[in-house]
Amino acid sequence: MGLLESAQQTQQQPEQNTPQAQPAQQSKPEQGQQEMYERLASMALQYVYSEKGAAMVQEGLHLEHADIVQNAANIVSKILMRLIISVRTQGGAIPAKMMIQIGMETSVAVLEIAEADQSLPNAGPGQLDAVFMKAIDITGKELPKGMLGEQERQEVRATLEQVVQMQQPTQPNQQGMPQ
Repeated sequence: MGLLESAQQTQQQPEQNTPQAQPAQQSKPEQGQQEMYERLASMALQYVYSEKGAAMVQEGLHLEHADIVQNAANIVSKILMRLIISVRTQGGAIPAKMMIQIGMETSVAVLEIAEADQSLPNAGPGQLDAVFMKAIDITGKELPKGMLGEQERQEVRATLEQVVQMQQPTQPNQQGMPQ
């Protein structure tokens, strides 16, 4: 089980252990965050699967100077940066866990397109995790200064560390965290 599957499984478990909340019972902040998540994740995935986005993904996956993991990570990081910059310029912020989840979902979508392309190598074990982690690393390094404050960067690091710690019993030789 990879990092992403482990994180997704952990996120689903609390929902299974609690009774289904009715929309009227959700607090306003939770409902607002859920709406924000759905809107941002939908924007990212709709772009990836749109004609323009799919063409950008295909072009990015076929760059010759890097491998499939690097190419896919570059694509995911560009999409994440667009979301972060868009929300930030509107005066908002994306919570770290939400950013991580959207990054995971976008990584899955980009690799699905790569899998469908018969001219590219099929995804191997751990490739999804590698794309996701590399994309987060690239995003952190290439995001314009001031887009994320130090506290936000620390929250992202802490969230990533939690994901990696969940994975460590099955993969003890995990790489270090992106800086």
